[in-house]
Amino acid sequence: MRREMKFEHVPVMAQSWLDASVVLLRRLDRRVAVPPQGTQTTPRENGLSATLVVLSAMLVESAVNRTRYVRRERVRHPPRRKDIGPAKAVPFSFAEVQKMAGLKPTPAVEDIPPIVEAHPEDYVRKLEEQKRMPERARQWELVREVFAVRDALVHNHLWETQAYWPAAGGIALVAWRRLAGYGDRRFKSAVDEATGLTKRLKLNAYPTRVWRRDAYVALGVAMDVVAWLESLKREYIPVTHVNFVWSEGQGDEPRLMSFAELRKWVTERAASFS
Repeated sequence: MRREMKFEHVPVMAQSWLDASVVLLRRLDRRVAVPPQGTQTTPRENGLSATLVVLSAMLVESAVNRTRYVRRERVRHPPRRKDIGPAKAVPFSFAEVQKMAGLKPTPAVEDIPPIVEAHPEDYVRKLEEQKRMPERARQWELVREVFAVRDALVHNHLWETQAYWPAAGGIALVAWRRLAGYGDRRFKSAVDEATGLTKRLKLNAYPTRVWRRDAYVALGVAMDVVAWLESLKREYIPVTHVNFVWSEGQGDEPRLMSFAELRKWVTERAASFS
């Protein structure tokens, strides 16, 4: 007879996003790199790379949300943003559920001020301030740039571009401008619109120019954030022990790559295209 069990499950997607990223990295690495010319790279280079950038932002958000959960922090949404509120089917707090079940309430995890900012960039910034991270080691501005490009891709920011393609020679851009209604305060602070690149990481914010360098750099930032959160406390986001299947072709011996090896590989690939 099966014993009665009580357990909690919190659906954290970080490992799933890393697994999906490895699949896309393998596909991308098997193809010749196609740097953007003028307004675009090839659809396949662009599609795989753009998806990896989006997954990188999703990885950061998943890690931040798990950290927030472990620290028992509530999200405070920005002013004028409508909050959908808690699910009606579960109207009680975790502490109330414990009390009703006759269990001893879980004590506060850490005696520190809670971080209530909703956006991952703001959360990372506040946490870095709490931990007194040296200015040169802080990553929140890099997170901002990854999310700026993520927004440009997910919301398909539109630009109007004038280009010149002579009979002999390559394409040359004459002028471009982002259309009104696309981008927000974060985007404007992260992107140099004269170049279409983010200010520090030099990621392409012009959607069809996104290529593998952007993917490698964005994923490297995401993995750095995940590793840092786990280094603060393993319970925050325990994923660095996971191995990923890198080679699974027909007749190939499966090759496992650790989180540390994958992080090193991504960093080296990013540097090779810089």
